[in-house]
Amino acid sequence: MGEIMKLSVQSMGAQESLALLKENLLLATQTPVVDEVVSLVGKQLDGVAFSLLSNRAYLIDCIRRWEDSSTFRTRHKTVEILKSQPFITFHVEIKNHLEDRNAKEERVPFNGETNRTSPTTDMEQLNARFPLHPFESTPTEWIRLGSEHQSVCVKCEGNRKFTCESCGGEGHTMVRCPQCRGSGVMDKGRTMVGTDVNAAVKNFGKPGGHIPVNVNRYTEQIQCEKCVGMREIQEKCNICSGKGEIVCSGCKGRGKQYAQQRIVTKVSFSEVDKVIPKEVSAKWVNAVKASEKVIIQDYLPGDVSDKARECRVVLQSIGITVIPSVAVLARLDGQNAEMVILNNRVFMKNGPPEYRAALIILPIVAGLLLLVAAILGMQKYLSGNSTKTKAAPQVSIPAAVQQPVDTPAQELETTKAIKKKIPKRKAAAGEPDVVEIPNAVPPSPPAEDMLDQYLKKPAEGTGEGTNTSGVAKPPPK
Repeated sequence: MGEIMKLSVQSMGAQESLALLKENLLLATQTPVVDEVVSLVGKQLDGVAFSLLSNRAYLIDCIRRWEDSSTFRTRHKTVEILKSQPFITFHVEIKNHLEDRNAKEERVPFNGETNRTSPTTDMEQLNARFPLHPFESTPTEWIRLGSEHQSVCVKCEGNRKFTCESCGGEGHTMVRCPQCRGSGVMDKGRTMVGTDVNAAVKNFGKPGGHIPVNVNRYTEQIQCEKCVGMREIQEKCNICSGKGEIVCSGCKGRGKQYAQQRIVTKVSFSEVDKVIPKEVSAKWVNAVKASEKVIIQDYLPGDVSDKARECRVVLQSIGITVIPSVAVLARLDGQNAEMVILNNRVFMKNGPPEYRAALIILPIVAGLLLLVAAILGMQKYLSGNSTKTKAAPQVSIPAAVQQPVDTPAQELETTKAIKKKIPKRKAAAGEPDVVEIPNAVPPSPPAEDMLDQYLKKPAEGTGEGTNTSGVAKPPPK
């Protein structure tokens, strides 16, 4: 069975397709295991599925089903396969996880953390670990194994203390005397009190006499008591607090440090999306269901620099989708057509129009839609104008009111009286205003019948003020 599958695959051009895949992988990837990847893909090929691609009856059936899958697609009466070339389509998706690693030295005062005085000979390599967060932008850090050790403090070189540079190790410094401000002398005020002897003799024994007193003030410079004329005084050094030495901050006076290396990463990404062979459209590949898919993750350690502190590692994810394919040259109703069949799906490359019926039906449908839209728009326009025009109010007038009057003045007075008695009703939306009259009678008959009716009817009341029409005449002036 294995030999049959191998022969059938080779006869369908699978080896040529695998060679093309290998060529593209060598250009697009950095993995050294391209041969292993191609070999693994070759083992996934299904001989039964690929054997159908050389069966012309199967290809004609695929074309017939493709034509029947759409209402408007042309259905050809005759389908003939002139030539077919099976091959394999590969959809290759490559993701690269690029990680730049840098080892940074860390030193703290030694406190008995380890007994090692130097890093181990088998210290962890920068490219030894697999990325902790594959295909994520999360940077990571960790302590480099084997780098922990104790060493002499690099700051004080094991001396633990430094001579204070500010005081030179004497613990004090000479500063300007704050009392005399560096002059060595001070101004001191003096007062001299004296009396006038002649005036005292004259006033002696006299009532109310007094002895006058003279007060003289003057300033005298004397030597500064604080610096004794030296202008400077000694003051304790505020840097070393008078000790003359400073304890090393790198080791806190221990002379040793605990050293280790911390590996810090910086992550970036790159992607490659490729269809092999390039004659196959990516839209076609996305529209079909994959037959087989092989996903391989390969870790590429990369090279370590001379300083052994920097390194770039690459993690590649290679996804290869395998799609059975066949290029077909067919004759459809006497016209040549180039097609590509991907996993039972037909895609027209060159040939007669696929939707010939649609070229006739679509314009007709579009015209009908435009006509319907125009009719609906006209109806909306007319209905809008009709609602804007307000109908005149309809008034039902009793027959008695419709009787003619003799003079225009009498007619005017009658009309005003009727309007005062007519109640108004608010019309509903869209209805004309209607005025209702109490005890309204149906509309009167035509004028001819009304005339005959009133001629035959006896007059109501007697006297000079009544005529045949039943309407009182105005009194004579």
